[in-house]
Amino acid sequence: MDIYRFHKLALVPLLQQRQDSLAAVMELSAVEKEQFVNFIRINGLAVMWHQFLKEQCHAADFPPKLLKRLESLSMGVVATYLIQKHMLEQVATIFVKESIVHAVFKGAHIREIIYSQPSVRPSCDIDVLIYPSDMTRAVKALVDAGFSLEVKRQNISHELTLVSRNVSIDLHWHILRPGRLRTSLTDEFLSRRHDYGTHIGFDAETTLFLMLVHPVFTKYCTTSLASLVRFVDLLRWIKQQEIDWDSLLQLLESYGVKTAAWITAVYLQEVTGETLPPAFLGKIQPSGLKQRYLKGWISSNRAGRLYSHPLLIQLGLTIPAHDSISDAIRFLKTLGKEQKQAQAKMETLYAAIGRKIS
Repeated sequence: MDIYRFHKLALVPLLQQRQDSLAAVMELSAVEKEQFVNFIRINGLAVMWHQFLKEQCHAADFPPKLLKRLESLSMGVVATYLIQKHMLEQVATIFVKESIVHAVFKGAHIREIIYSQPSVRPSCDIDVLIYPSDMTRAVKALVDAGFSLEVKRQNISHELTLVSRNVSIDLHWHILRPGRLRTSLTDEFLSRRHDYGTHIGFDAETTLFLMLVHPVFTKYCTTSLASLVRFVDLLRWIKQQEIDWDSLLQLLESYGVKTAAWITAVYLQEVTGETLPPAFLGKIQPSGLKQRYLKGWISSNRAGRLYSHPLLIQLGLTIPAHDSISDAIRFLKTLGKEQKQAQAKMETLYAAIGRKIS
């Protein structure tokens, strides 16, 4: 049995508008159809599927109960988008007033650029990058504006969350955990931000860099954490944006994450049959032995099967996703150091904004 069967069924109509995929969905058993709709929901594809069924005149062929569920999920996603958009405008206003340089990234950034209707693309939170030196001021400004502060001890090295009206703002001063990259990318990425009218976000290459690298280290690539809507984003981004592939390659090389980008490309091809330009792919692929090892992880969805054992995934996938042994060792050393400093950093932050640790 194809372990990526649901993945392929969920994506093909959205990427290629192929009617035979819907026929395959209709052949699923009643129980499988229920599971499939839940799979669509988990992977952020509910609104897109609802639109596909209506626009392609297939709604009448879909089980009414499940169609109704897709419609309900769609309404929820659209409502959340409107609240998030308003909240993002509020955050931007506060940061401009406080002279805090920032950029929106990931889903909340991508959807505004490549979707004619951004509300079809859900985002569980709004990710914002700022300079490390602005972190305390940014947190205090948002807390003073009524946001609730949520800090996880294991993440205080690079991010925290602020919540208002059930909207989460994930505030980052490092996009990835310190040590993952050879140097911090914050300064360079903020220097490459653009004003898109709806928000300030990264340029085409830095956005694509994150699309390729971020899911491997933070979502374990093939697990349910790495929702499939990211592949819709990725393929649309490549087709709609003018990508300077040499510039992207230089970024991946300088930060030591060519292998991570290649892993995403292999998974993309496994599920959709599409991939990155062959010439570029050839420049980021790892050596033969490492390549075969990592392909084994992707083809067997080993990360998905080990989902309840994150340490094994980290040791077996995310550590080898670094470009060299020295890169992996650097990360492990930095991780240990950050864990020891976590409590002190939390206490310093709360003291600086005049709050007590809850």
